[in-house]
Amino acid sequence: MLSKPTILVCTDFNQASDFALKSAETIRKKVGGSVHVLHIADFPIQWDWLAQDSAYLLQTEKINLELLRSLRQRMAEQVRRCEVHGTTDVVLGSTYEGIMQHISTMKPDMVIMGHKGKSQGLFNLGGIVSKVVASSNVPVMVTKKYLGSSVGKVAGLADTSNLMKPIVTSTEEMSFLLSAEPEIVSLWRNVSSQHHQFAPIEKVHSLLDEDSEYREVILKRMKEEITKNLDEHSKCKVRVEISDEKQVAYHLVKILEEDKVDLAIMKRHQKDFLQKMLIGSETRRMLELFNGNILVLPPKP
Repeated sequence: MLSKPTILVCTDFNQASDFALKSAETIRKKVGGSVHVLHIADFPIQWDWLAQDSAYLLQTEKINLELLRSLRQRMAEQVRRCEVHGTTDVVLGSTYEGIMQHISTMKPDMVIMGHKGKSQGLFNLGGIVSKVVASSNVPVMVTKKYLGSSVGKVAGLADTSNLMKPIVTSTEEMSFLLSAEPEIVSLWRNVSSQHHQFAPIEKVHSLLDEDSEYREVILKRMKEEITKNLDEHSKCKVRVEISDEKQVAYHLVKILEEDKVDLAIMKRHQKDFLQKMLIGSETRRMLELFNGNILVLPPKP
């Protein structure tokens, strides 16, 4: 992913998008590759409140050219402000479909999108960001802060399933690239939680409710399993805990804040057709709750 990557940055010109552009440029400077900045304006499509006999006026070539000229000017100003070296593109059309089409055509190694948190905007979690994260077949980084030279820690959120290896690899790669401290965090649900059916593996259920001695045995076993997947030269810290929270994301965010993590890496589990437009509950909560940046890896095809 990090050998001269092609990076697609989606912008709606707000401050969070500035973070996305600057983060992409940081990666480009470190490892080479290319950055392509994309803005897709669906404003004409959304103006369906106009009377039917006047709506066509908005689709005239003159209106479209003027809109494109204005948007390209904003794009040029943002690229200059963020000191990004790359190509740009401004398109009129449906934002989500346009982004997915660019992903399909360009085949980038990474997509970066800014997110302002719970405030409303073009890329709010109820809309474009959530859809792209849920359906992209390439990693998507959601930035809430500038991922620059001051990155202190990168944390991969892993369990002992077959999803762990890509998370470990990406954590080691990104921490090396950003000169940051790497960490692997594995949080296991206590069987007493009403949502225990979502625990990573069922075989540990019978032991998690036992006394502290059994819990320590399980934690040690999980830590050993994770350590096996680390590079032999890795300096990754491994933190394994059992959570009594009904929603593990709250506990995860607490750990990430305690450890002062700047970039969290997680993997999207679902890949079936019905999940194409939805984010899994834990992924969504992490994107909503964590104030740092999150890199979401797609499931295996």
